Amino acid sequence: MAAAIAGDMVSAASAQELLSVRDQRCARMHQQLQSALIQAVSEDASDEARKLNTKALHLCASGRQSQGLRAFSAALEVLQKAGADR
Repeated sequence: MAAAIAGDMVSAASAQELLSVRDQRCARMHQQLQSALIQAVSEDASDEARKLNTKALHLCASGRQSQGLRAFSAALEVLQKAGADR
């Protein structure tokens, strides 16, 4: 019984560490996107990226960090493509 409880505690600690790592990744991607938005040239691309940023922040805050990170990545792609098109 004690081993099962200890196992549950280890699993909970591992889950908390994983959540923390994902939260840190969300924060880093948000900072990266904010920097890219400041340097953005295209207003249309900036608008699209800001919408994706809002969506990503919501997803990260609601515990769906993987989806949030994909939204941040998509926003950065939009800005990169707009920069390459100029």
